[in-house]
Amino acid sequence: MDVIQSWISATRMWGGTLPSPDQLIPALEEAFRQPGPALIAVPVDYAENLKLTKRLGEIECTI
Repeated sequence: MDVIQSWISATRMWGGTLPSPDQLIPALEEAFRQPGPALIAVPVDYAENLKLTKRLGEIECTI
């Protein structure tokens, strides 16, 4: 996230990092209150993506 914070600082826009999923709505509300561009960095748990990829790979669809 250091790269994101550096970019936010360099472009002088409002920005923040989402601390937890339940903070998404308050973060969006704060972003929309800003007079200019805003960026919210959202951490991603890539382990969940791998689980989904494995599950989707097991699904067969016959045509």
